[in-house]
Amino acid sequence: MKYVILILGLLSTLFTVAQTKNCEIDYIVKNDSTDLKKTKDYLIVERIYPQSLESVYISLLKSDDLTYLQLQYLQKDTQFISTTCVDQKSMVSVQLSNGNIINFRHANIDYCNNLSFDSEQNANIRILSTYFLIQKEDLERLKESTATVMRIRYATTTATYELLDKIESKVVDKSYYPSNYFINNIPCIE
Repeated sequence: MKYVILILGLLSTLFTVAQTKNCEIDYIVKNDSTDLKKTKDYLIVERIYPQSLESVYISLLKSDDLTYLQLQYLQKDTQFISTTCVDQKSMVSVQLSNGNIINFRHANIDYCNNLSFDSEQNANIRILSTYFLIQKEDLERLKESTATVMRIRYATTTATYELLDKIESKVVDKSYYPSNYFINNIPCIE
């Protein structure tokens, strides 16, 4: 009987390690007042044009019992880049391959990106970083099926992106798998 319990204990440990093995955690903060875990930023969209670049990175953040999608929208262009803002009506919608559509509401105050200049590459840069709240029941739905489309509703415009099975990033020289992002990363923060 001791051996059965020992074997079950070892298998349980191996199963837990196997589940978290592929997790890329950016940071964990746990103390008396804070319980926070964040996955690393993950490229889901990369569009490269002759004079410009557009990228969307996402990550998951769990703070106490709330889960957020952090969205970073990066633009780089030799021409002027218009301001992109989010407000209380902004949202991210994800369509899954099983037909479900899941919406995340904006969780911050109204915010616009700032313009900066890269003198080495003679290019303008804008970065918008903000958070969207994910409901608990939506976490389970996101793990059921791959994601096919992400629509981001900003304050004055909407952008729609097809989530590919694989991206070979030319900027960071790495492979990403956007359609499987939620399936692979939600278990990392649970």
